[in-house]
Amino acid sequence: MTFADTRTVVIGGSSGIGYATAEQIVSEGGEVVVAARDDDRRTEAARTLGPNATERAVDITDRAAVTQTVTEAEPDYLVCTPAYIPTGMDISEEELRQAFEVKFFGYYYAAEAARQVIPEDGAMVFLSGEAAVTPDPQYFAVGVVNAAVETLVKYLALEYAPVRVSAVSPNVVDTFGMDDTMRDRIASNVPVDRVAEPEDVAAAVCLALDNPNLTGETLRLNGGSNLV
Repeated sequence: MTFADTRTVVIGGSSGIGYATAEQIVSEGGEVVVAARDDDRRTEAARTLGPNATERAVDITDRAAVTQTVTEAEPDYLVCTPAYIPTGMDISEEELRQAFEVKFFGYYYAAEAARQVIPEDGAMVFLSGEAAVTPDPQYFAVGVVNAAVETLVKYLALEYAPVRVSAVSPNVVDTFGMDDTMRDRIASNVPVDRVAEPEDVAAAVCLALDNPNLTGETLRLNGGSNLV
């Protein structure tokens, strides 16, 4: 796998899975545009990634800003990772709408913008999650949003062809550092007996970007949780 002579816009690239994806792309010779809302984290991420990384301030819910960021970058690839995750079934309508604004409409805005400039052999990858297929009342909002994202991917893969559009769906990922007790508890519930790291998910994102025969699908990185 190589990303030499390519540019990828990573919206949400300042931390977690987005940053790990940007890091892997840079390590394979690619350029990345780290697009995120938090100024300090975005600037630090771009600095740490080195000369192949630039940064752009963007709020993914701002369609005009997203369109400008993506079209001006003229990327070969697009990656979207942001999410808003209110918890519980009794969330407010405002919270549910915000979850959709960030992860469904925001991803759609970015895809529509990328479509204007991305080459025919380019690709887009969106982040989904296990709650889309394994209902958990604690993650009601993100579950229904992720399900919508996975359906969006199928429609865009047809509409944007031959540009490829896919999703990657992890289960629990240790993005901010778990204590040993939590890590052991989660690991004991999946056949692989480990908790996913951001780098694990980033590897799948990069696979989806690079593989010329993958589109319209959701890659599930759930550690085998659906088997138990």
